Amino acid sequence: MACALSLASFWFPIASFGLNISNYVLGSKWIDKRPQLVSNSIYLSIVSTLLLSAIILPLEALYPSVVPLPGIFLAGAIFYSFVLTLSGHFQSLLFSFGKVRICNWQEFCCRGLCLLSVTILFLIHCQAASQYFLIQAFILFLGVIFYSGVIWRFLGRFSQGSWQLFRTSALCNFKGWLYTIAGSLFTMTDIFIISYLSGPAQVGYYNIAAAIVRNVFIIIPSTLSQLLLPKLATSCKTIRDCLPRVRFLSLILIVINLTLIATLSLITPWLINFTVGPQFSPCVQVIYWILPGAFFYAQYCMLGPLFNVAGCPYSTTVCYLVAVCADWTLCFLWGARGAIGAAQAFSCASGLLLLSALVQVGLYATTKLGDAPLVMGENTPELRPELTQLES
Repeated sequence: MACALSLASFWFPIASFGLNISNYVLGSKWIDKRPQLVSNSIYLSIVSTLLLSAIILPLEALYPSVVPLPGIFLAGAIFYSFVLTLSGHFQSLLFSFGKVRICNWQEFCCRGLCLLSVTILFLIHCQAASQYFLIQAFILFLGVIFYSGVIWRFLGRFSQGSWQLFRTSALCNFKGWLYTIAGSLFTMTDIFIISYLSGPAQVGYYNIAAAIVRNVFIIIPSTLSQLLLPKLATSCKTIRDCLPRVRFLSLILIVINLTLIATLSLITPWLINFTVGPQFSPCVQVIYWILPGAFFYAQYCMLGPLFNVAGCPYSTTVCYLVAVCADWTLCFLWGARGAIGAAQAFSCASGLLLLSALVQVGLYATTKLGDAPLVMGENTPELRPELTQLES
């Protein structure tokens, strides 16, 4: 189940071609192009799912040991990838439309239904992981239907897709797309390394610890980033203009995360015992080791909108890839430690990643790099012909 969810989450940013980010900006700028942005997102989700099927089905048939997805998990991973991609595109568009409250309610309802469904399956003593996985995919599918209805009601119509608009959307965030792929390598592939080195038991310990810590620490900066990106793109002219807002939210996030670390450190043994039972007590030490990395990575995520409006220069992607190499290397060196070794590797690599980001922000604040216009704004020289033609 952990591998199936990780595969879908890893495939989404790869197959999105950056539209999940550029939709935030273009949806808020080009009001008359919103129906075409919606259609492009739907078409891309279908094509990306077909592409994943064309890759993974022959691979599973020829090399079943490479694809750890037995039975229903293979088809379920493909279906989950489709609904996750569509949900991500629709959510970015609704954020750009200003429908933040609706997205919050949908997220709350879907997560609440997942929790309720898991509780019911638990109470009737269901022990098949496939049942838990399929119910989660189905609830996400219901969320996509809800998003579709909201978008239809808001726009009043859908339209044909636009290849020219797709090219512009992809060009608008091509570097950001590479940057997002590097981020997915950093956060999604450690489970497969642990599975290869230490077996499924250590995957279970690490997955529970990562789910608890990352969901607590990453959801706040990711939400703030989603809200901040359209504001920066529409209200700032240079990269330096964005720094005060990013710094302010980063300071708020530091206070929130330090409070969360103190709270989670105190309640972790009770939380693990209450939620999954004493047989998963090794998760406690894994959580303690992964907490610093979660703090570093959450602060790094808060800088994501700044790098996006700056056009995600290749230096940020290179820094991400260096962190990926550090994480993988440490995972293999400390593979005998299992989940604890992977947590230690993630924390070290996250600290390195945050340090590189702070150096880059310092360059924006003190050098001429900060005077550059926003690449995701209207002043981009290489995009100006595309923008002019579309607007005309």
